[in-house]
Amino acid sequence: MASGFRFMCIAVFAATFIAISSAPTPVQASPESFVQSLSRQILAAARTNDTGRFRSLLRAHADVRGIADFALGRFKAKLPASQRSKYYRLAENDMVKFFGDYSSSLRGSGVTVKRVRKSGSFITVDTTIDGTDNAVTWKLVQRGGYKVRDVQVIGIWLGGLMRTSYGSILRRSGYKALFAHMQQ
Repeated sequence: MASGFRFMCIAVFAATFIAISSAPTPVQASPESFVQSLSRQILAAARTNDTGRFRSLLRAHADVRGIADFALGRFKAKLPASQRSKYYRLAENDMVKFFGDYSSSLRGSGVTVKRVRKSGSFITVDTTIDGTDNAVTWKLVQRGGYKVRDVQVIGIWLGGLMRTSYGSILRRSGYKALFAHMQQ
């Protein structure tokens, strides 16, 4: 169950992230152009199943640490300081692995931005994948430039899915089991 749920979380993230990619984004770029540009790059990486390129895009354009911290929820305070770098590395690897496993199903012709709104420290960009009825919502933070903080596909937020999956393992068995699960 946890493995399937984890798969679904990462697949949703990868599908969304791939459907809306871009080139390195200048600080002055609008949220719309950031999402459209990032989408083009992700789609290109998906066409060639280039997991190295996807990892580079993830590192450059996503708030991997913020997503990973949110996924831990109340368990973040119990993450031993000596294990933090390992956890972040494994969370990133999880995302990249899923991209590689499912990039062949992550095809799209581009995205259309439907709406942009600001709520607190987040900017939300609602899009649709061109040629489909699939809605994708991007939650961005601005830190010198934009970073993807979360993504929603088919009504499911990546951060929430990861939080449920990781939390389930942590409640039952602790960090050692979570790390073993993430290394599979």
